[in-house]
Amino acid sequence: MVAELLKEIGLTERESKVYLSLLDLGRSTTGPLIKASGVPNSKIYEILSSLHKKGLVTWVIGGKTKFFEAAEPKTLLRLFDQKRRTLANMLPELEARKSRAKSPQSVSLFEGFPAIRNLFIDLVSQAGNTTLYGITTADWIENQMVGDFYSWYANLKQEYNVTSRLLVSKKNWTAFKKRYHSMKALPYWEARPSRVSFPGDVGITGDDVLIINWDEVPTAILIQSKWLANQYMQFFKEAWSPS
Repeated sequence: MVAELLKEIGLTERESKVYLSLLDLGRSTTGPLIKASGVPNSKIYEILSSLHKKGLVTWVIGGKTKFFEAAEPKTLLRLFDQKRRTLANMLPELEARKSRAKSPQSVSLFEGFPAIRNLFIDLVSQAGNTTLYGITTADWIENQMVGDFYSWYANLKQEYNVTSRLLVSKKNWTAFKKRYHSMKALPYWEARPSRVSFPGDVGITGDDVLIINWDEVPTAILIQSKWLANQYMQFFKEAWSPS
Protein backbone atom coordinates (compact mmCIF):
# COMPACT_ATOMS: atom_id res chain seq x y z
CA MET A 1 0.00 0.00 0.00
CA VAL A 2 2.71 2.49 1.02
CA ALA A 3 4.90 1.47 -1.91
CA GLU A 4 2.02 2.15 -4.30
CA LEU A 5 1.51 5.62 -2.84
CA LEU A 6 5.21 6.38 -3.23
CA LYS A 7 4.99 5.43 -6.89
CA GLU A 8 2.05 7.80 -7.31
CA ILE A 9 4.17 10.76 -6.20
CA GLY A 10 6.96 9.91 -8.62
CA LEU A 11 9.17 7.18 -7.19
CA THR A 12 9.91 4.09 -9.23
CA GLU A 13 9.16 0.65 -7.83
CA ARG A 14 12.81 0.04 -6.93
CA GLU A 15 13.22 3.52 -5.43
CA SER A 16 10.19 2.84 -3.24
CA LYS A 17 11.62 -0.49 -2.06
CA VAL A 18 15.03 0.98 -1.25
CA TYR A 19 13.60 4.00 0.58
CA LEU A 20 11.22 1.87 2.68
CA SER A 21 13.99 -0.61 3.46
CA LEU A 22 16.25 2.22 4.66
CA LEU A 23 13.46 3.50 6.91
CA ASP A 24 13.29 0.01 8.46
CA LEU A 25 17.06 -0.52 8.68
CA GLY A 26 18.15 2.93 9.77
CA ARG A 27 21.73 3.76 8.80
CA SER A 28 23.00 0.92 6.62
CA THR A 29 25.59 -0.21 4.13
CA THR A 30 24.55 -1.60 0.76
CA GLY A 31 24.81 -5.26 1.81
CA PRO A 32 21.83 -5.38 4.21
CA LEU A 33 19.97 -2.93 1.96
CA ILE A 34 20.27 -5.20 -1.08
CA LYS A 35 18.96 -8.11 0.96
CA ALA A 36 16.06 -6.15 2.45
CA SER A 37 14.93 -4.42 -0.74
CA GLY A 38 15.56 -7.19 -3.25
CA VAL A 39 17.26 -4.70 -5.60
CA PRO A 40 20.18 -6.26 -7.54
CA ASN A 41 23.71 -5.32 -6.53
CA SER A 42 24.30 -3.92 -10.04
CA LYS A 43 21.48 -1.39 -9.57
CA ILE A 44 21.70 -0.39 -5.91
CA TYR A 45 24.08 2.58 -6.34
CA GLU A 46 22.08 3.91 -9.28
CA ILE A 47 18.90 3.81 -7.18
CA LEU A 48 20.59 5.39 -4.16
CA SER A 49 21.99 8.18 -6.34
CA SER A 50 18.52 8.88 -7.75
CA LEU A 51 17.00 9.00 -4.25
CA HIS A 52 19.80 11.30 -3.12
CA LYS A 53 19.03 13.75 -5.94
CA LYS A 54 15.41 13.76 -4.80
CA GLY A 55 16.50 14.54 -1.25
CA LEU A 56 15.28 11.20 0.12
CA VAL A 57 18.64 9.60 0.98
CA THR A 58 21.75 10.92 2.72
CA TRP A 59 25.07 9.24 3.31
CA VAL A 60 28.12 9.51 5.53
CA ILE A 61 31.51 7.83 5.37
CA GLY A 62 32.76 6.12 8.49
CA GLY A 63 36.34 4.97 8.11
CA LYS A 64 36.36 3.42 4.67
CA THR A 65 32.70 2.45 4.70
CA LYS A 66 29.80 4.38 3.18
CA PHE A 67 26.59 4.38 5.19
CA PHE A 68 23.21 5.34 3.77
CA GLU A 69 20.20 6.67 5.63
CA ALA A 70 16.65 7.57 4.62
CA ALA A 71 15.67 11.23 4.93
CA GLU A 72 12.78 12.18 7.20
CA PRO A 73 9.44 11.05 5.72
CA LYS A 74 8.18 14.65 5.72
CA THR A 75 10.67 15.21 2.90
CA LEU A 76 8.14 13.38 0.74
CA LEU A 77 5.76 16.30 1.24
CA ARG A 78 8.37 18.69 -0.16
CA LEU A 79 8.86 16.36 -3.12
CA PHE A 80 5.11 16.31 -3.69
CA ASP A 81 4.89 20.11 -3.40
CA GLN A 82 7.73 20.51 -5.89
CA LYS A 83 5.92 18.33 -8.41
CA ARG A 84 2.73 20.26 -7.76
CA ARG A 85 4.50 23.57 -8.46
CA THR A 86 6.02 22.14 -11.63
CA LEU A 87 2.60 21.03 -12.79
CA ALA A 88 1.11 24.44 -11.93
CA ASN A 89 3.76 26.12 -14.09
CA MET A 90 2.91 23.77 -16.96
CA LEU A 91 -0.85 24.39 -16.78
CA PRO A 92 -0.94 27.54 -18.97
CA GLU A 93 0.79 25.70 -21.82
CA LEU A 94 -1.43 22.63 -21.40
CA GLU A 95 -4.57 24.77 -21.33
CA ALA A 96 -3.40 26.66 -24.43
CA ARG A 97 -2.98 23.37 -26.27
CA LYS A 98 -6.45 22.28 -25.27
CA SER A 99 -7.87 25.64 -26.33
CA ARG A 100 -6.18 25.42 -29.75
CA ALA A 101 -7.58 21.94 -30.24
CA LYS A 102 -11.10 23.10 -29.41
CA SER A 103 -11.01 26.36 -31.36
CA PRO A 104 -12.63 26.12 -34.79
CA GLN A 105 -10.14 26.74 -37.57
CA SER A 106 -10.80 27.31 -41.23
CA VAL A 107 -9.24 28.90 -44.30
CA SER A 108 -11.19 30.68 -47.07
CA LEU A 109 -9.92 32.15 -50.33
CA PHE A 110 -11.35 35.26 -52.04
CA GLU A 111 -10.27 36.35 -55.52
CA GLY A 112 -10.96 39.65 -57.24
CA PHE A 113 -12.19 43.03 -55.99
CA PRO A 114 -15.92 42.11 -55.83
CA ALA A 115 -15.26 39.06 -53.62
CA ILE A 116 -12.88 40.97 -51.35
CA ARG A 117 -15.32 43.87 -51.12
CA ASN A 118 -18.10 41.53 -49.94
CA LEU A 119 -15.71 39.99 -47.42
CA PHE A 120 -14.88 43.42 -45.97
CA ILE A 121 -18.58 44.26 -45.71
CA ASP A 122 -19.13 41.07 -43.70
CA LEU A 123 -16.17 41.74 -41.40
CA VAL A 124 -17.06 45.38 -40.73
CA SER A 125 -20.79 44.78 -40.29
CA GLN A 126 -20.06 42.04 -37.74
CA ALA A 127 -17.34 43.97 -35.88
CA GLY A 128 -19.69 45.79 -33.50
CA ASN A 129 -17.59 47.49 -30.81
CA THR A 130 -14.48 45.55 -31.79
CA THR A 131 -11.52 47.55 -33.08
CA LEU A 132 -10.16 46.39 -36.42
CA TYR A 133 -6.39 46.16 -36.71
CA GLY A 134 -4.40 46.37 -39.91
CA ILE A 135 -0.83 46.11 -41.12
CA THR A 136 0.09 47.38 -44.57
CA THR A 137 3.18 47.72 -46.70
CA ALA A 138 1.47 50.49 -48.69
CA ASP A 139 3.50 49.30 -51.68
CA TRP A 140 0.23 49.65 -53.56
CA ILE A 141 0.12 53.42 -52.94
CA GLU A 142 0.46 54.21 -56.67
CA ASN A 143 -2.22 51.68 -57.63
CA GLN A 144 -5.40 53.67 -58.21
CA MET A 145 -7.76 50.71 -57.84
CA VAL A 146 -6.27 49.57 -54.53
CA GLY A 147 -6.16 53.14 -53.25
CA ASP A 148 -9.82 53.65 -54.15
CA PHE A 149 -10.66 50.34 -52.46
CA TYR A 150 -9.12 51.48 -49.17
CA SER A 151 -10.92 54.83 -49.43
CA TRP A 152 -14.19 52.91 -49.82
CA TYR A 153 -13.20 50.74 -46.84
CA ALA A 154 -12.62 53.84 -44.69
CA ASN A 155 -16.11 55.13 -45.54
CA LEU A 156 -17.56 51.70 -44.77
CA LYS A 157 -16.05 51.77 -41.27
CA GLN A 158 -17.44 55.25 -40.71
CA GLU A 159 -20.89 54.05 -41.79
CA TYR A 160 -20.81 51.29 -39.16
CA ASN A 161 -19.01 53.41 -36.52
CA VAL A 162 -16.18 50.90 -36.39
CA THR A 163 -12.79 52.05 -35.12
CA SER A 164 -9.50 50.85 -36.56
CA ARG A 165 -5.77 51.06 -36.06
CA LEU A 166 -3.32 50.72 -38.91
CA LEU A 167 0.42 50.20 -39.01
CA VAL A 168 2.09 51.43 -42.20
CA SER A 169 5.57 50.44 -43.35
CA LYS A 170 7.85 53.37 -42.64
CA LYS A 171 9.25 53.48 -46.19
CA ASN A 172 5.80 54.39 -47.58
CA TRP A 173 4.51 56.44 -44.63
CA THR A 174 4.99 59.85 -46.27
CA ALA A 175 3.18 58.82 -49.46
CA PHE A 176 0.43 57.20 -47.39
CA LYS A 177 -0.14 60.37 -45.34
CA LYS A 178 -0.27 62.48 -48.48
CA ARG A 179 -2.95 60.30 -50.04
CA TYR A 180 -5.09 59.90 -46.93
CA HIS A 181 -4.38 63.19 -45.12
CA SER A 182 -8.10 63.96 -44.83
CA MET A 183 -8.64 60.90 -42.62
CA LYS A 184 -6.38 62.06 -39.80
CA ALA A 185 -9.18 63.96 -38.10
CA LEU A 186 -11.72 61.14 -38.25
CA PRO A 187 -12.49 59.60 -34.82
CA TYR A 188 -12.61 56.01 -36.08
CA TRP A 189 -9.23 56.12 -37.80
CA GLU A 190 -5.72 55.98 -36.37
CA ALA A 191 -2.55 55.16 -38.30
CA ARG A 192 1.12 55.09 -37.36
CA PRO A 193 4.37 54.38 -39.16
CA SER A 194 5.98 51.10 -38.17
CA ARG A 195 9.58 50.55 -37.17
CA VAL A 196 9.53 47.24 -39.07
CA SER A 197 8.57 46.35 -42.63
CA PHE A 198 5.96 43.76 -43.56
CA PRO A 199 5.78 41.24 -46.39
CA GLY A 200 2.14 42.05 -47.16
CA ASP A 201 -1.16 43.49 -45.93
CA VAL A 202 -2.77 41.84 -42.90
CA GLY A 203 -6.04 42.44 -41.06
CA ILE A 204 -6.89 41.20 -37.56
CA THR A 205 -10.39 41.10 -36.13
CA GLY A 206 -11.59 38.84 -33.33
CA ASP A 207 -10.41 35.31 -34.12
CA ASP A 208 -9.83 36.09 -37.81
CA VAL A 209 -6.62 36.91 -39.66
CA LEU A 210 -6.89 38.30 -43.19
CA ILE A 211 -3.89 38.20 -45.54
CA ILE A 212 -4.19 40.23 -48.74
CA ASN A 213 -2.12 40.10 -51.91
CA TRP A 214 -2.70 43.09 -54.22
CA ASP A 215 -1.42 41.33 -57.32
CA GLU A 216 -2.87 41.62 -60.82
CA VAL A 217 -5.76 39.51 -59.52
CA PRO A 218 -6.21 40.58 -55.87
CA THR A 219 -6.40 37.67 -53.46
CA ALA A 220 -7.45 37.53 -49.81
CA ILE A 221 -7.01 34.58 -47.47
CA LEU A 222 -9.21 34.55 -44.37
CA ILE A 223 -7.89 32.33 -41.58
CA GLN A 224 -10.16 31.63 -38.63
CA SER A 225 -7.84 30.70 -35.78
CA LYS A 226 -7.93 32.09 -32.26
CA TRP A 227 -4.32 31.09 -31.66
CA LEU A 228 -3.04 32.74 -34.87
CA ALA A 229 -5.09 35.88 -34.24
CA ASN A 230 -3.58 36.15 -30.76
CA GLN A 231 -0.07 35.79 -32.19
CA TYR A 232 -0.67 38.56 -34.72
CA MET A 233 -2.25 40.79 -32.06
CA GLN A 234 0.76 40.37 -29.83
CA PHE A 235 3.01 41.41 -32.72
CA PHE A 236 0.74 44.37 -33.52
CA LYS A 237 0.74 45.66 -29.93
CA GLU A 238 4.52 45.49 -29.74
CA ALA A 239 4.91 47.29 -33.08
CA TRP A 240 2.25 49.87 -32.18
CA SER A 241 3.86 50.86 -28.89
CA PRO A 242 6.19 53.87 -29.09
CA SER A 243 9.87 52.89 -29.14
